[in-house]
Amino acid sequence: MTGTNVKGEVTGMERIAVELFKGRHKFEDIEGCIFNRELRDVKNMYYMQMSIKKAVDALMKRHGVREYRDIELDVYVTGLTVALVEVINFCSLYDIKLVLYHYDKYTKNYYTCLLYTSDAADDLLC
Repeated sequence: MTGTNVKGEVTGMERIAVELFKGRHKFEDIEGCIFNRELRDVKNMYYMQMSIKKAVDALMKRHGVREYRDIELDVYVTGLTVALVEVINFCSLYDIKLVLYHYDKYTKNYYTCLLYTSDAADDLLC
C-alpha cells in the first residue's frame, strides 16, 4: 500500500500511526501502541526491545507488509524517554522511517519531528 509523508507526497510506504504508551492521551485514527502498559523495570532493555519488535511485527502483519523498510512509523510520544530511545534504536537497526509527534502544551497540539533513521540522516528535522 502507498502512504503519504508529512508533506503529503506519495512515499510507496505503509504509514502506521501509533502511540508510544497506550491510553495516556485520547487519539483518533491511531492504530495501536508500542507498549500496552507502564514498564515495571525501565532498565530492562531486552524487554523493551522485544516489546517493540512484537508490536511492530503485529502492525506490519495487520497491514500486509513484509519488510521493515516498507513502513513509516508515526509515533505519538506519550511516555518515557528511555522507551522512546529504544524505539529510535529499533527503527535505525531495521531501516524503518520514523516520524515523532511531540505534544505542545501551549497549543494543545502535536508537532512533527522527522527522524530519518537510515541513509538519510542528513535530512533530520526536529
